[in-house]
Amino acid sequence: MWIATGVHRWFARGQLYSHLNSAGVVCGAGQYIRLTLNNLSMHKVFTDINRNNSTFKVRYAGGDEDVDLTHRNNQNINALATNFSTQLAAQLLKFSQDTGSTIITITISNLTPDAATTINGNTDNIISFRVTFNDPTPTPAPHLLTNVIVQCFTEVGDSYAVLGANRIDDVTDTTTSSITIDDSNPNYIDVTCLYPAQRSSCSFVYVRTDLLSTALETVGLSRPEDKFANDTINSDIIGRIPVDTEFCQYDAGTGREFFVNVQQKVLGNIRFRLTDNHNRPLGRTAHSQSQTASGTGANQSTLGNLSFSMVLRMDVVQQRQVQELETPPLQSSVPARFSGVLKHQGFGVDDYGRPIGR
Repeated sequence: MWIATGVHRWFARGQLYSHLNSAGVVCGAGQYIRLTLNNLSMHKVFTDINRNNSTFKVRYAGGDEDVDLTHRNNQNINALATNFSTQLAAQLLKFSQDTGSTIITITISNLTPDAATTINGNTDNIISFRVTFNDPTPTPAPHLLTNVIVQCFTEVGDSYAVLGANRIDDVTDTTTSSITIDDSNPNYIDVTCLYPAQRSSCSFVYVRTDLLSTALETVGLSRPEDKFANDTINSDIIGRIPVDTEFCQYDAGTGREFFVNVQQKVLGNIRFRLTDNHNRPLGRTAHSQSQTASGTGANQSTLGNLSFSMVLRMDVVQQRQVQELETPPLQSSVPARFSGVLKHQGFGVDDYGRPIGR
């Protein structure tokens, strides 16, 4: 049985209900349902930098603030580095002014990778820059900031991955910096990330269902904040789709790449949802009720262009049941009246009520 879904408008948080109506599937004894993903296609209408990987926290001795990268696609690492340096420097300027400094402008210099460097160019893709603070002259002036750090919390998102920083799992940590920041000079602050940056953090879209199955997944795919993220649990994932520049597209090669064996015997409806690698709605945080993955509208998944189409194959599979008789009983070729076997219980009398043999 094939299920071909048209271009569907999703419900809130990227969920789709598919009602099978009269085509519902019922299994008999020794049978189970197998769902196989044969094809899925959707336009990539969510940005590489989004609500799930854009937020980092900036702290100094006098306070802290959450800062976001701009939600957009970046052509290269330099564009990401420029955006990061601009957002961070603007917050540092505000902090400096809060301390009573006369600073009115900032200058960003020594930015790497530079604008001439491509992704495949001669670079290690590690972001670094200097933020210089200027007074009205303009000349460098004291910023009055101490203990400046940048923190990328796992609970908030994957900003550590795109920036090339250390993630912080402890939400109560207020002293550990995810990147290297040198604020020892009174007139400027040097910022250096630890690892090569990346333009996105979501390389696959995961297709999930509400059906109980025998599939397994690591805990980190559903609960990345869990202490035992490498342990395995029952999975609701039916497949994962590569994220490309314009499309998220998958076509089965052998027909058995992605399938699940369903535990229930009767299947009347299925719920599908698409998530990132940490079980979050595309472009939205885990607990968000938003219907928009990217853009300023509020109804991208119901009235907008956040949609997909896919083809499922549904098989009813017969398996061996050792507890039940699988071989049909032997059928006699002799008519019952000639078999010499009593046709009914007569309690010692014939059909006319006379004792047998008299």
